[in-house]
Amino acid sequence: MTVQQQIAERVMSLSDEGAELVEQLLNGLNPLYFVNPAPNRKDKPDVSKRFGAGKGIIVNTDAFDSMNEEIAELFKEFD
Repeated sequence: MTVQQQIAERVMSLSDEGAELVEQLLNGLNPLYFVNPAPNRKDKPDVSKRFGAGKGIIVNTDAFDSMNEEIAELFKEFD
């Protein structure tokens, strides 16, 4: 079974709300990131289509990535 088939199978088993979320995520993706090889972007990425859940909330980004390893550990059980 290909990766695409595995993903399609998982999406088909989602609730309507879950499928809608996946659709929103896919619609928000920038297709340039899927071009092989990825383009070398020197300009800032277009953030106008991001969800904005943290817009205005996350203000101090100096230590934003400091807990990446701890957060990754929380999700290891879902691999």
